[in-house]
Amino acid sequence: MQPPGEIQLQFKQVLPYFFRGKVVSGFGRGGKQLNCPTANLDDATVSALPPQLTTGVFYGLARITNGDSPNYQKPYSMVMSIGWNPQFDGKQKTMEVHILHKFNGDFYGAQIEGLICGFVREMKSFKSLEDLITAIEADKQFTEKEMNSRNDKDELVKQYFDGTNSPAKL
Repeated sequence: MQPPGEIQLQFKQVLPYFFRGKVVSGFGRGGKQLNCPTANLDDATVSALPPQLTTGVFYGLARITNGDSPNYQKPYSMVMSIGWNPQFDGKQKTMEVHILHKFNGDFYGAQIEGLICGFVREMKSFKSLEDLITAIEADKQFTEKEMNSRNDKDELVKQYFDGTNSPAKL
């Protein structure tokens, strides 16, 4: 599941990439149809992406920032899509974040801070919904493996989320 070298090089120019955005209503497919509930980010966050982050499935870290529970302050591994959702003939570019942690409830109106660390695969249309679900499950497994094997994960959390000069503190 290793992406082509040229694609990796394109993204290495801008990764890791920190983002912050508001969770808005999506299409309602993630949790209901795909076993992958997602937090869709607002248009301003999507528009602010650097041009090198075109489309694809990416992995990294994310957290929900407005909540009293410690679960809302800790960054967890995440997999996300950036693009037009070709499986569903999407007409609008979206950023959809799936945090690999079980939360109660939804995040509508909340803020998400995230760090895109790497590329998983290109977005594409699949022959069936079952094939898409299989690919999403593989994306989650790939993300867990990649994030669990990173030697710099604690440093990334400190640098981007917890440090006094981190983007999350600005």
